[in-house]
Parts: sequence; structure tokens; C-alpha cells
Amino acid sequence: MPTDLQSLLREALRRHGHESTVHDDWLLLREESLGFRVSVYRDVEWGPKVCQVDFEILVKKELVIVESFGVAGATDEERARSALARFCLNTLHPLLAGLCQDDDALAHVEKETWTSVDGVEWSVYLGGWLVTTYDGEGGSTPEGLFSEVQSLIERRLTTGDLHWCRIFYDNAGGQDSVDVLWDNEPWPEAEEVVDGAEWRRDGRYSARCFLLLRHPASSAAAG
Repeated sequence: MPTDLQSLLREALRRHGHESTVHDDWLLLREESLGFRVSVYRDVEWGPKVCQVDFEILVKKELVIVESFGVAGATDEERARSALARFCLNTLHPLLAGLCQDDDALAHVEKETWTSVDGVEWSVYLGGWLVTTYDGEGGSTPEGLFSEVQSLIERRLTTGDLHWCRIFYDNAGGQDSVDVLWDNEPWPEAEEVVDGAEWRRDGRYSARCFLLLRHPASSAAAG
């Protein structure tokens, strides 16, 4: 599955105008210093139709963004295409817009300016919410939730020149499951805010959002 998934990812990048070369198990973009790698993780307790697909994005030495997707499907191809579709819909556009200054990708994201507590204006690339419905009428994201998360993020923007955040909510297992990562690491304070929001209860669904944040100096250098 990883080899087939790598081919699918390479084709997805090509459709976005980015040619890549294969080096070991990485896809390296020719025009930008970015690398993409995809791998699959399985657990016997999940059963044969479920797996986790990890997308790694090498930004620079020792700086890797990781996005993981749990997918289910009857075949390897079905699971691969499901994982790639979710990655492209939720994560790829903010990455290409923020890291490559890709105008086409920028048309698919919301670009905003957020101000850190020390007065610095950061460029923010929002992929929007990706809601996956399992049954019922589906779900929606709580009103006002993102403004609360924004306030938390603005208090964290005091170091570094690049950050990313991924928010995930799921109620498919019969109870709420919340996961918020900041630079690949769990963020308990934000998880508490997301868990306490008013999520709909009339259906089984998941919702996730990815955003990339760049310091103005690094954004100018990239441009």
C-alpha cells in the first residue's frame, strides 16, 4: 500500500503544479525545498479494514510536519484513496499556500492575519473544517469555537517562525474524542476548550481542521 499511495500522492502534487523526484521513500519537490513521505500503520485490534495513514512533510532539516488519518475501507486501494482525499481536502492547500506561496492553493484556503500577544502579525493559512459523516444528518462545528482557539494560539505565538495546529473531534465510538496538536505535540489546554464546545449529538461524525502559521520575516523570505 505505501508504494501505491506514494504514486497517488505524487500524482496529486502534479495536479497542483508541483513536480517531484523520488529519493528513498521521500517525494522531493523540484522547485521548493519540501519533501513528502507517506506510511501506513496497522494494529491487529483494529481489524483488517482499518489503518492509520501518516503524511510527513519535511520543511527543513529536523522540522517535519506530521498529519495522521484513520481510514476504513474494504480494500487497500479504497483506504489509500480515502486517506489521500482527506489529506488533500484538509491539509495540502494550507501547506502549499503557506510554504510555497502557491496561488492556486491560496484560492482554496482562508488567509488571515493574527496578532501575537507581543504585537507581531502572523500570516495564517486555514484549511477550513473537514466534516466526515458516518450516519444521521451529519455534524457541524460549534459556533464561536474557532475564535476561542485563535485566542489561545495568539498567546503561543511568541517564539519561532513557523507553527502548525491540527484540531480533531470524533464521536463515532459512542463518546466524544478530542485531539489537538501544536507542532505535532498534544496541546491539553486547547483540547479542553474543544471538548467543552457544543457539538451536535444527532449523528456520528468527525471534524478536523489544519492551519499553518508563519512569522512575517519567514513569509517574506519565502515570497
